[in-house]
Amino acid sequence: MMCIVYSILAYLIIMFISTNLIGLIVRGLILPTGNIEESSIAQREINKYNRSSNISTLIFILIALLFIFILYSYWNIFMALAAIIIMSGRIPDLINELKSGKKFKSNNSKFQSRDYIATVLGWQPFPILLYSFNCIGNDVLIITCLSIFVIVLLIFMIRKKPKR
Repeated sequence: MMCIVYSILAYLIIMFISTNLIGLIVRGLILPTGNIEESSIAQREINKYNRSSNISTLIFILIALLFIFILYSYWNIFMALAAIIIMSGRIPDLINELKSGKKFKSNNSKFQSRDYIATVLGWQPFPILLYSFNCIGNDVLIITCLSIFVIVLLIFMIRKKPKR
């Protein structure tokens, strides 16, 4: 019973740290666009911003790699795998937010296939964490991960097609 509580707590902690780290990294890699006058003062500030953004992005990449290494070395490979899956599931939403300039909400945008993949990736770490705390066996892990994938795939196939 306690392994389930540990799995839920680990999921929440890893999700909080991973989504914030990947958010800082992606926002540093994808520069904001906008119309700025080409004066010498503005250009100087843009150059300072780019340098500091590159340095902070590099620092956060190193922190993310250190975080994954700590999860791997102090717990196990499944904890590190859960963090990597959570980080990779957050990337499509971040890129969409940065390109559109709006926060992603399910009611104001069309769900695309990458959004369903991100949804699957958001739920897959939980059974992996259950397995890492020895709550479930190998066969249950495989069945659970496949069932989450199939359920999201069925939702994707059943959803209403937009009228053209």
